[in-house]
Amino acid sequence: MIWTGVPTHRQVRVSLTAPKSTVHVIETPLQTIVFHESRNIYDVRIEKTLLEAIPPSIFTQELLETLFITNSQLTSIDFELFSKLPYLSYCNFSFNKLHTLHFSRDEPCCHRLLMFNLEHNRLEQFDFGAIAHMGCLDTLILRENRLHVLENRELNGTVPMKLSSFVCNELQRYSTKNWTTASNTSFARLNTIDLNGNQLRSVNMSMFISMPWLKDFIISQNKLTEVIVSDGKLPQRLEFIDLSFNRLANADLRSLLGVKTVNLGGNQ
Repeated sequence: MIWTGVPTHRQVRVSLTAPKSTVHVIETPLQTIVFHESRNIYDVRIEKTLLEAIPPSIFTQELLETLFITNSQLTSIDFELFSKLPYLSYCNFSFNKLHTLHFSRDEPCCHRLLMFNLEHNRLEQFDFGAIAHMGCLDTLILRENRLHVLENRELNGTVPMKLSSFVCNELQRYSTKNWTTASNTSFARLNTIDLNGNQLRSVNMSMFISMPWLKDFIISQNKLTEVIVSDGKLPQRLEFIDLSFNRLANADLRSLLGVKTVNLGGNQ
């Protein structure tokens, strides 16, 4: 179902009976969308609306795999509710007004999530420990926010759900990566972090040492004046760091000599 260009309505109710149904709501002034509880909807994409929060009825769609709410008015997200969506694989909340993300210590979620896009919001800090339990997560996009603080405080008592390699491989069947390890460790499959276009002045790369598969780290177009590596510790498979367009012209970067490719173009 595609709903687009509704000029007068502020609310719409959605009920679909066909299996593997998709819902696209595009460029409308909708403020409320109500989904009837079902096991039929697997893909919801909402773009250019007046939604200020995720519709609560989204969390009654038990088999939902894809949730995109973009170019809307979201300001905060409580991920405790996402524990009701056990099959969710793709989340895109880019181009909203998000300034707060709440991750529950008691209800970890998104164990099958592959891609998490938070681009172009208003986040000022991010704790990577809050996503440590997401055992299949491959790509995290945080570009063009207002980040000036990064942390990695793994949530106390949170143990990643043990998912077999087969489960994550099937979820990532579009990919050419050949994963061999089970997803029962923190950050088990996180491959790419994109922090382009934020307000960061310093980064400690040792913060990411617990990410065994991290290969691509993008932190271009920030305000970096230093890159710290505590005790020479870097993620063991790190291959590419993009540090371009920062303020690193006089920084000591010898600690990064072990990284295959480091982009330093455009630094001052």
